[in-house]
Amino acid sequence: MPAQPRRDSGGPEEIELKFEVLERTAPARLFEPGHRALAHFEPDDDVRVRSVQDIYLDTAFGRLAAAGLAARIRSEMGRHVVAVKSVTVPVVGAVHRRLEVEGPAVPTLVPDTWPVSDARILVQAAIGGEALTVIARLRQQRRSLRLRRGETIVELSLDDMEALGPPGDDTPRATRTELEAELLAGEVDYLAALGAALGELPGLAAAVGSKLEWARSHYSA
Repeated sequence: MPAQPRRDSGGPEEIELKFEVLERTAPARLFEPGHRALAHFEPDDDVRVRSVQDIYLDTAFGRLAAAGLAARIRSEMGRHVVAVKSVTVPVVGAVHRRLEVEGPAVPTLVPDTWPVSDARILVQAAIGGEALTVIARLRQQRRSLRLRRGETIVELSLDDMEALGPPGDDTPRATRTELEAELLAGEVDYLAALGAALGELPGLAAAVGSKLEWARSHYSA
């Protein structure tokens, strides 16, 4: 079993790097066969290409946001997962961490219809019985690759994103590309070293704001 990320606090967390891709030639080469190693990380499997669609939820008066949380249902090949995340907290350099709790879901706005999970319980506690509504929609073409350095495993992903309008309006309103590296197991320090190496590549800049913030800026019901 892979080593778990070494963290300073208990509980489920997402620890990752985030960059905005301004010019994709250099980042795209990271997913080509024979690309050079960065920070002593080597490819650990084959590149995967997936299409995912996200809907972000909150109440009309922003109960989730007021609690410092964001909720998203991700749909991929008929599978639906609800994720609840907290505000991102910088750790070192480009490394950020935040609470992340996931559970199975169905694509509805009624948490009672989702299978019981910690994610569902968090949403229900935060909204206090108020109805959920869609506040943003996002479609992503995700190219991902697992990298390894010893016992440290990172998932590197190149995400081509399209901001969508309300349900039924799937015409892209804006596009953006991000490069992310999520720590799956092992050392946070190694992730920071990878962040420093990625930061030296041309065409990358520190990502400003979350995917939710970006998608919401282009969404109107």
